[in-house]
Amino acid sequence: MKIKNHKWNHHFFKTCIIFILCSCLQSNNVFGQALSEAKADSLIALAEETESVIQKAQFYLQAADIYHRFDPQKGLAYSYMSLDLALDLDDYDLLGSIYQTLGSNYIRLSDYENSLMYYQKSVDNYRKADNQLQVGAVLGNMGFIMIMLGDNAGGLELQFEVLKIFEDLGHKTNQANTLLAISTVYQYEEQFELAIQYGEQSLELYKETDDVEGMAFILGNLGNLHKSMGNVEISRDYSYEALSLFRELGQFENIARTLTNLHSMLKNDFRFTEAYEYLIEALEIFEAIPNPTGIGFAKINIGTLYLDSHLNRNMAENTEFLIPGTSAFLLQNAVKYLSEALSIFEELGELKQVSSTNEYLFMTYEELGNYELALNNHKQFTATKDSLNSIERAERIEQLQ
Repeated sequence: MKIKNHKWNHHFFKTCIIFILCSCLQSNNVFGQALSEAKADSLIALAEETESVIQKAQFYLQAADIYHRFDPQKGLAYSYMSLDLALDLDDYDLLGSIYQTLGSNYIRLSDYENSLMYYQKSVDNYRKADNQLQVGAVLGNMGFIMIMLGDNAGGLELQFEVLKIFEDLGHKTNQANTLLAISTVYQYEEQFELAIQYGEQSLELYKETDDVEGMAFILGNLGNLHKSMGNVEISRDYSYEALSLFRELGQFENIARTLTNLHSMLKNDFRFTEAYEYLIEALEIFEAIPNPTGIGFAKINIGTLYLDSHLNRNMAENTEFLIPGTSAFLLQNAVKYLSEALSIFEELGELKQVSSTNEYLFMTYEELGNYELALNNHKQFTATKDSLNSIERAERIEQLQ
């Protein structure tokens, strides 16, 4: 028996969207935040000193753009201060930028309604300024929000409109980002052939512009796509390329995610010991960041590797690739990692993972002959599954209404 692998398909989809929204992943570490805050404070001081209304508005806007990365409430406050000054200036480019920054701050607060409203105002002003590059950029952001809200058709329609704008402008980097977004949506919709088609177009443009980060993301995506299509060797090649680029960039979280994806391919080939090494490295990265969700996924996957090694221990042709050890050793380690994963997912309120972890613990305790604990986990598994079904029914009723 082989146990299903736990991947982050939905999370990877969101990560790709965030990558495109931000152009690159920005670190919010304490040191970086302190430097940014100091810069924002100096801009605010300049705004208060200058007599020029337009400079004052621009300084407040720059401060708002910095604050949106780590304190969107302050970002909103300075955006509105900039807007109050700019409304009488008749500068459509400036107004477009202010409304764009307001939209970005509202995204950080997950207020998508206000974000879409201000992005639309931004588009209207950029059009008056005949700034097509920014029109495309903001429309793209609006499309991403619609996709994140579940309106894939509307979001895709906007992305194709954006793609045409960037093609007309000859802006290859933004073309590549937009193609990546289109590919990612088709992937999420499980239209894998279309996703691969647009993903490969995106990859070619990233190569032309020597955008290593973009190449890494689309290679990771293409690896997942080919895996879904059953093209295991192609999938593995793309994933190894993505891993190499993420290592070159020093993007540890993406290294860990790629290692997690590669582990599942190795596990499917019964290369459990190699898969284990990849997961241990991923776990160490997630613990260092720290990323509780990543830690939980790593631990549940390590736990199921131990359990699966036990369940497959009598298959002579695969024994050398399984994690070595007695049944007791394998099952005790399965319990350890699965129990730790369960605690994390319970704390995070991840009901689906709580349910599946309880199911694996039930299987593990049953193999150990500890039927009392097995029954306890089975009850928890059933209860959580019933809760999930109730939530899904309620969501479906709400959608129908």
